[in-house]
Amino acid sequence: MSVQKKGLEIIQSQKGLIVNTVGLDGYPNTRIFYSQANDGYTVYFSSGAQTAKVAEIKANPKVNAYYEDTSQELQTWKNVVIYGSAELLAKDSAEYKKAVELISAKSANFKKRAEDGQLSGNVLFKIKPVRVKVLDFSQEPRVTEFEIDEKVDW
Repeated sequence: MSVQKKGLEIIQSQKGLIVNTVGLDGYPNTRIFYSQANDGYTVYFSSGAQTAKVAEIKANPKVNAYYEDTSQELQTWKNVVIYGSAELLAKDSAEYKKAVELISAKSANFKKRAEDGQLSGNVLFKIKPVRVKVLDFSQEPRVTEFEIDEKVDW
């Protein structure tokens, strides 16, 4: 199996997503999201509209997304880091509707809120990937990085 496909398996198996942003003070901020999903290496997540992370992303859209299973044994540890730019999705866009569908398929709580019309206080983001790093202690090399080519269908 290619490292690119292995990275996608890791992402798809995880309930949580860790996103790192650059704070308005220049220091990194880390948050975990459970209302999240992916389409290949493109990541979607939901956030409260009035949160600090929204202002941080508007000021500096460069983020990274991190996936791992914390119950792993060290000898077979795996994780994925996606480097990219986050963009706020317009509520009337096809991309927003796609994000709602993808996140709803992965999160029953989000799906219920979407069906009940309770997303008015939320915004959805898309992380457009630029580069990916896959770590897998069970193989050599342990770390593989690759650029994202939008034309490739993993």
